Amino acid sequence: MRYRSDVLVISVTGEVDLSAEPALAEALDADDARVLIVDLTNVAFLAVTGLRLLIAANDRAIAAGGGLGVVAHDRTALRLLRMGQAALPVFPSLSDAIRELAGPAVVLT
Repeated sequence: MRYRSDVLVISVTGEVDLSAEPALAEALDADDARVLIVDLTNVAFLAVTGLRLLIAANDRAIAAGGGLGVVAHDRTALRLLRMGQAALPVFPSLSDAIRELAGPAVVLT
């Protein structure tokens, strides 16, 4: 879902495991938005393979001068997202992520 021309929100559902890896990798690589927000609120399971994809996407976004944020509130997913060297920005809601990462909308007159 395109929030603004420079902000893309990817809503993920179900289980993010090895079988979901190709689809998630494609979604994370498919756009050149400055800000990428990955909404995991409807994810039942997040495997390490999904975490690796998110970390790689975050690294690419930072290198391109942008950013990536993850929306999650499931305890298991949060534990994995905050584990070790992940250092992914995690937000409790989509509105929080958009407000923090995208900043105010620019109104052209």
